[in-house]
Amino acid sequence: MADPLHSDAPLTEPRLVALLRERAPGAVLVEERILRRVVREDLGLTGVAPRIPHQRCYAIERRRLERFVEADEVDVPLADLPEWVYLLPSAADEVGRRPDAEVLRGYWRRLFHARVDAELRIRTAGVSLPRARVLALIDGLGQTPFDEIRAVLHDEELVADSADETLELVEFVALYLELLYFEPSLVDRFFPSLRSREAVAGLCDALVDGPGLLAATRPRGAAESAPDGG
Repeated sequence: MADPLHSDAPLTEPRLVALLRERAPGAVLVEERILRRVVREDLGLTGVAPRIPHQRCYAIERRRLERFVEADEVDVPLADLPEWVYLLPSAADEVGRRPDAEVLRGYWRRLFHARVDAELRIRTAGVSLPRARVLALIDGLGQTPFDEIRAVLHDEELVADSADETLELVEFVALYLELLYFEPSLVDRFFPSLRSREAVAGLCDALVDGPGLLAATRPRGAAESAPDGG
């Protein structure tokens, strides 16, 4: 059997998975219907056709994931996965239709966002980022900018309608860093009310090692920049 990590091998979904797991052993590609179901059940979304956020990537603890999927719905035994799992949608519609380096860059972007989410959720679940500090950080951004941030997060379908300020701050940092590293030209378009990029950068740096996670999640062969230079 050919080595999926061989540098000359064409990009297939199994090779994509292997390249992602080389960086993050918890990376798992699943069918979109499975990803939607996991998000819906993990967030406790109910009702007829609820709005389901975070379908581009989703970080979840393995112990919770085990409640929502069957063994044959993932390509690796659940017991072999690490504590945090990063669910990404199947690449069947992308592999072979776009340049390999671009496909890898797109999945690098998704994996980076999921890793930031996981790191921040670990912090907010502990004592290092209590709710009082979350509210102080939001106050530092300003209420008008944060109202804009909240609207963007909902427009981008990154948070559920029931999300609280802590989750909104987590998703803001993940989205801001994703844009900063992958499409910097969009930062001001998404967040025109933010007064100072330096202040936001300081907030992000205090919460998560963005540059470290960026380097740690980059799969071999991923393009450094988008075709348009973003």
